[in-house]
Order: sequence, then C-alpha cells, then structure tokens
Amino acid sequence: MRYHLRLMRQEDAIQMAEISLNTFPAQQPPTNYQREFRNPMAHYIVAFDSPGQNQDLPPTPYMVGYTGFWLMAGEAHIVDIAVRPAYQRQGIGELLLISLIDLATVLNVSRATLEVRASNRPAINLYKKYGFETTGLRRGYYLDNNEDAVIMTIAELNSQAFIQRFGQLKQTHADRWGFKLYPLAH
Repeated sequence: MRYHLRLMRQEDAIQMAEISLNTFPAQQPPTNYQREFRNPMAHYIVAFDSPGQNQDLPPTPYMVGYTGFWLMAGEAHIVDIAVRPAYQRQGIGELLLISLIDLATVLNVSRATLEVRASNRPAINLYKKYGFETTGLRRGYYLDNNEDAVIMTIAELNSQAFIQRFGQLKQTHADRWGFKLYPLAH
C-alpha cells in the first residue's frame, strides 16, 4: 500500500493548512487546524505518502490529503475532503471518504451530511456513488463567487442496505487502486 492513514495529530496542522490553501484558495477565512485539533466535535483523518515509495519526498512524513467531520447530534457533518493537486485522480479522495465513513460508523453516527459546490461534478458524482442524496441547496454559499452549495446526505449509515453497498464499494476501490484499509493509527 503506497499511502497510509491515521487520525490527525497536532503537528499535522501545518501541512493541512498548506493543502487547504492549495485546494480551496478562495476559502475565507481559512480553517485554523490547530483549533480544530482541540475541538472535541472535530474528527480528522490524514493520508501520507508511505516512506521509501517516493525518493523525491522530504524526510518528514508527506501529507497528501485529509478529511474531517464534526460530530453533532449523532450526525457527521463533513467539513473537508482535500488532496494535494499533484495527487488527485489517484483514488486518494475516495480512500479518505471511505475512511471517514468507517470512522463515523465506529462512532455510531447514523447520518452524514455535507455541502459541495454546485459546479463540482466529480465530487457530486463520488458522493452519489457512496449513497449521498441531494437534500437541499444553499444559495450563494461560497463567498468567492457566490456559488450555490448542494446539500447532500446519507440518512441511514447503519442500515443493512447501506452497509452491504458500502462494503462492495470498498472492495471495488481496493481492487482498482490496491489500497487496503486497516484500523486508523492514533
């Protein structure tokens, strides 16, 4: 497996901010990940390029992406899924989404929701693939261009139908990209 995942540590905040700035340059104000680390509602997962796989990487673990959600009233509100531009289209965003859903189910979350730019068809298609349904629209949600946000939700993360479909999607992803999921390291 080329990439490994773990729960966020405080020292990850710097690389997360860098990825956020590169991935969401218009986001204002930028997220303070040091504060997020201390937020008891926040749960973040980070993905690293495995050491020894890429000789061009610095000796410090090189974060390629992250995801996170806030746990509120039994619902996972997905805050971000971000992947460095050079690592996009390699299955990492989907791997992060899978890991996020796995973590949410471990925490007995029954529902997941998110907002996504109305123009972000690749993300919308990925979310639909994993069972998110459009449940609303937030007009003018994004401050940089006044773009609408599509609200998407999985209403029953713990339903037998979702669990079965999710298992199939995880296996398909692993077969395609060679990623295996293990319990998240702390």
